[in-house]
Amino acid sequence: GRYRPDPQADWHLFAGDETALPAIQAYVAMLPANACALVYIEVADAAEQQPIPGVSCPTVCWLHRGEVAPGRSTVLYDALHGVPLPPGKGRIWLAGHTPTVRQIRAHLLNQRGVDRRALYVKGFWDRQGSVAGAATQ
Repeated sequence: GRYRPDPQADWHLFAGDETALPAIQAYVAMLPANACALVYIEVADAAEQQPIPGVSCPTVCWLHRGEVAPGRSTVLYDALHGVPLPPGKGRIWLAGHTPTVRQIRAHLLNQRGVDRRALYVKGFWDRQGSVAGAATQ
């Protein structure tokens, strides 16, 4: 199914690589103005950073992988591995390199205790550049 931000959620976490950036921008823009949004985006460097319009106070963390090839970096996994999740009802949207988002999904479910109904994960691509399959929850 298609993702829609839950306006009743206490907080939202959006994360992905540069292939997820347009969707993240669109989803953050859909949130109520008083929403709590945490955004983690992996890009090569500061030149790839773009505005995240929408809520009045999103927390945006740009993760620079530098010279590491897309799909080989661990910066997104490392950042989400230790991110403190706010209290209350949260929703997490995660997309990008398929093996990376699967690894993050497993960590959030198994080590962090995130409710699978609060998690939307979409693998967009693999290192060979092919477009990946359907979303998983």
